[in-house]
Amino acid sequence: MMMAGLTEENVKQYKYSHESKVEWRLRREFLLKNSDRYPLKRLLCLASCFINVECYGCTYPGPVMVELKELMEEMMDVLEEHRNNISNAREIQFVKSSD
Repeated sequence: MMMAGLTEENVKQYKYSHESKVEWRLRREFLLKNSDRYPLKRLLCLASCFINVECYGCTYPGPVMVELKELMEEMMDVLEEHRNNISNAREIQFVKSSD
């Protein structure tokens, strides 16, 4: 079975036109980190599932979620940064009145 073997140069062709910069950054990282583990079709499918879980709170059957969790553990630095950015963006900041 031939693995995807994506590189920094050829991964760009798999960016979806509807993806935001944030989604593409996460999915790109997922694709690159796991391209030596899966055939291309499976990798692209898992990468889409990953985005759906991480960005939209979707869930999948148990075995898929376990597989995604294992794959996500290898990119925790990127995920923690993403989650911190989301958390900071959601904070409501109040400005003291100048009365």
